[in-house]
Amino acid sequence: MKRTLVICDDDPMARKVIEMLAVQAGYEVVAEVDLAVRAVEMAAYHQPGVLVMDVSMPGMRGTEAVALAREASEDTRIILVSAFDLIPRGAVPGGAYDVVDKTDFGYLASVLASIPTIAAA
Repeated sequence: MKRTLVICDDDPMARKVIEMLAVQAGYEVVAEVDLAVRAVEMAAYHQPGVLVMDVSMPGMRGTEAVALAREASEDTRIILVSAFDLIPRGAVPGGAYDVVDKTDFGYLASVLASIPTIAAA
């Protein structure tokens, strides 16, 4: 069963918190990157069950990378996180699974726990 996860955030502290929550939810973190373009590359390479990606990063924004990541790994569930560019939960950008406010990591933990396990290819 595939419980793998890629983290993309330019804030090292946020990456550590996301990693801790992912491990607690039973995921293996297979990559941590700080640029959206690298997240797309890691999604293509690892074909993770989940990609947690920050909205605001240098270069390509997370919201722009969603479509590319979906093309690279169509079964990957993409969760966007942000502290600044808040997107209402009902307005999830196309291709994303959910949006999480970084001030509510408890919600991220519940989202990670609720994602069904994907059978390995």
